[in-house]
Amino acid sequence: MYEVLIVACLIASPADCKTFEVPLYHYETLHQCSVMAQVNAVEWASQEPEWRIRRFTCTRMGSSI
Repeated sequence: MYEVLIVACLIASPADCKTFEVPLYHYETLHQCSVMAQVNAVEWASQEPEWRIRRFTCTRMGSSI
């Protein structure tokens, strides 16, 4: 399984950044995750309006970057 790691910063305080893990249980390959990562990041952003995404990437669940 894969997840999207989203690095986002607070709009009100751009120096305050955090990494969010968005699990993607239905994607079994890195290619599937990569193809859908932007869609999932946009969906996450719509639910977290106080954060601005700086970057995102796919990774295997449980691995650290």
